[in-house]
Amino acid sequence: MPLYRFVDSSALPPVDSLAGVVFAGYLDNGLTRAYVEELSAAGVPIVSLLEYGATDPLGGRAEGVTRAGEGVALAKALGQPAGSAIYLATDFAAAGAQIPTVVDYYAGAAEVLRANGYEPGAYADTLVLNPAFDQGVITYGFVPGAASWSSGIGCPRAQLAQTANQTTVGGVVCDVDEIVSTPFGAWTLAGPWPAPVTSPTPKEVPVGFPNAVAACQRPNNHPGQVWVLGSDGGVFTAGGAPFFGSYPGLPPADRQGERAFLAIEADPDGNGYTLLADDGSGYHFRGA
Repeated sequence: MPLYRFVDSSALPPVDSLAGVVFAGYLDNGLTRAYVEELSAAGVPIVSLLEYGATDPLGGRAEGVTRAGEGVALAKALGQPAGSAIYLATDFAAAGAQIPTVVDYYAGAAEVLRANGYEPGAYADTLVLNPAFDQGVITYGFVPGAASWSSGIGCPRAQLAQTANQTTVGGVVCDVDEIVSTPFGAWTLAGPWPAPVTSPTPKEVPVGFPNAVAACQRPNNHPGQVWVLGSDGGVFTAGGAPFFGSYPGLPPADRQGERAFLAIEADPDGNGYTLLADDGSGYHFRGA
């Protein structure tokens, strides 16, 4: 499932053109409650971003407290539920002595966001994301892809990544970004998305599959096609369903050790699925 990011929330496409994607928009740039209600009614998950000024993070902790407070007010006005995330953006290449100042900006923001039930996220270069994760001041990371300033250093803990791709949806240009893992702080008016998984659903599992713990139908007019999840993150197929990948098949650098998996959720368009582990982490696989 791709992530479509719209920089100008005052010029947005019709919601019916967003089927099968995750919408990302800026709380401080025109996103409205009416549009959020349409997205939620259509089952389109939302990612909240916040960027008043590209260099705000150079104001350090105090600026983080201020901006997060403004973001919380906007989020609550839209109906954003507790447990979801607000990503504050650092839209420049922080370097040298700027890096601890920017990390401190996220520390101040985290205090406010967590006190109001939101998880802190950061759209920032990995020179900032890595120490911010190390210090526990962000829960989610969004790696930028700007060739002009991003360092290109990896951040395997980040859940989202910008690409160089763009598309036009309903007459509006947007960035097409990548969902690396779930959860990533998305939401609808019904609550955080995807909904937390607390137990497997063995009654849904077809017989004859080793170590199977859950299964799901392939949606979008694919009758009889089923994906079956093994406890180790392996994926089996039935009824002609395509195979898009599994946890054991990931490169070693992308795996986080052995873990127990509980559920598999299909993308609405039927061209991908997400595997959910018992620690709340998720792994998304999608076809071409």
